[in-house]
Amino acid sequence: MVSQAVVGAFGAAADRRREVLDVDVGDSENEGFWTAFLRSMKTRGLDGVKLAISDAHAGLKKAIATVFQGVSWQRCRMHFMRNVLSIVPKGSQGMVGSIIRTAFAQPDEWEAGDRRYLSEASMTELKTMNTTTTAPVEEGILLPEFTAA
Repeated sequence: MVSQAVVGAFGAAADRRREVLDVDVGDSENEGFWTAFLRSMKTRGLDGVKLAISDAHAGLKKAIATVFQGVSWQRCRMHFMRNVLSIVPKGSQGMVGSIIRTAFAQPDEWEAGDRRYLSEASMTELKTMNTTTTAPVEEGILLPEFTAA
């Protein structure tokens, strides 16, 4: 048995239809693999890409910037949630997950990012929470990074 990466690319058209764009298998998910994967889709006619959503894998982010210059990138909500909850004590994961889901449900960036819908009690609990990192948990509860090229 050989360990390999299986990756997929999915797209959403202007009419909100979702499609599988490509699936590939590679030895690793390094920048070279991602660049070749994205270029193969571009060569086959993929254009008009406005936003790429993925995990925060450095090689993938660099490949997106190389192949689709000028495209905005956003961190995937699922990966963001997994990363945050991985540093939160099990007993607090429900509360922290609820806070994040509330932020994601807001209608715009100001509502989600600036007000955050956190009660004073929730913030106090977050600030005193023991985590597996040295950074306070509340610093990790920011909306997924969004960058415009």
